[in-house]
Amino acid sequence: MSYTVILDNRGNPDRGQHANLRLPGVPTRKAKVADFEGASKACREYIEKHELGGGNWTGGKVLDAKGKEVAYVSYNGKVWPPGGYAVGVSPLWPEEEPKPEPVATPRPDPYAHEVPTLDTPYGPVSLHGDLENCAVRNHDAEEFVVGGESCLISAWLEFDGDRLGGSKSWLLLRNGWSGHDVDHSKVRPVIEKAVMDWLEEPANMAVLVRNTIKTRRRAIENITNEIARAERRLADTFAETERLEAMLDGLGPDAPRNR
Repeated sequence: MSYTVILDNRGNPDRGQHANLRLPGVPTRKAKVADFEGASKACREYIEKHELGGGNWTGGKVLDAKGKEVAYVSYNGKVWPPGGYAVGVSPLWPEEEPKPEPVATPRPDPYAHEVPTLDTPYGPVSLHGDLENCAVRNHDAEEFVVGGESCLISAWLEFDGDRLGGSKSWLLLRNGWSGHDVDHSKVRPVIEKAVMDWLEEPANMAVLVRNTIKTRRRAIENITNEIARAERRLADTFAETERLEAMLDGLGPDAPRNR
């Protein structure tokens, strides 16, 4: 299918030109094109050749074989439905790519724990948890070396109030592989001492205290939500009981009742 695009201009009063006359030496033209892309190209070539500004451009009508306007090319080369740009109208060419769906920003977890890192003679470890449940871990075996071998460590700490009481559930894996356990008898007391020394600093202990507060607040919120769900279920049960009682009342005076 072929089209005809009108190429035309006028003077721009803002530039001291006559608004009712074409620019001198810039005639109107009609260009045959194969598609909307070709119409855009013809318009832009005409505009650039004659150095037209936006206020000079009066062409852009795209006609079909019967002379009916089927599109309009704006000064910037975009092809629109007849009448040109309007709010909410998409161009016919180039087709706009669909806008990606907005990605919801995840709501920050108000109870997320702080994860401190402390140095040990074998390498850095991180503390995950609080004064009730806290684990010692490292995530990069290459940074934790025991006897010349890279290891992964995982152990649970035990607290006596706000003091470290020891550790349990020890696991020390060579190169992070299960089944390649490393003797941790010498490592364990060193790690425990490093943790105890770290806890001597009040600011460090405060981290675990804050985590403990968050843990308990999360537990309170979970229990509160569970209570609310139970109350809704109870209300639904009462409503269903009333409905059934109403059905019994409708059956007559001889209907059995459990009251």
